[in-house]
Amino acid sequence: MVPGPSGAKAARVEAGLPEGTMTSRTDGRAYMSPGLLKVVERARQDPDARFNSLAHLLDEAALGRAYDPIRKDAAVGVDGITKEEYGQHLEEHLRGLHERLKSVRYRHQPIRRVHIPKANGKTRPIGISSLEDKIVQGALREVQEAVYEQDSLEGVTPPARLPPPPASRTPAPPSDRTSASPPPT
Repeated sequence: MVPGPSGAKAARVEAGLPEGTMTSRTDGRAYMSPGLLKVVERARQDPDARFNSLAHLLDEAALGRAYDPIRKDAAVGVDGITKEEYGQHLEEHLRGLHERLKSVRYRHQPIRRVHIPKANGKTRPIGISSLEDKIVQGALREVQEAVYEQDSLEGVTPPARLPPPPASRTPAPPSDRTSASPPPT
């Protein structure tokens, strides 16, 4: 175990894991929590496994890993809080966010609607999440990628997961309402 990006203990990830589940760092290392590594391993070994609860993986370290890749110039949500402002008391904010998640008191902020002008003179609406919502979404994405990317490590769905091919279809018989005579031969 080595200290992770926010000082939490994390296991060093070497090879064999999907890149999407790793958090890249400026020093070239990647980290994943030990609990998430267990989920990755179970998903890899048993593709049909079902996970009943993964909420325990959303700890303060996971929220910190989700905070790091957010752009410093990212658009602000309805609360108007920038990454820089949030980061001034990062540990305190992440601790509070984690407590709200654990006690089921967390509620996402409304999405800020912005209209982007298009070349034809019209506008295209987009929604901008608040910074805390982006953090929670990033942490949830990390957990979901750990589970679902195991099915497509090589870029294709394993054959066992593909639906069966459709049965061969025969042409439908002619409708009785259109003509009483048989079709020409």
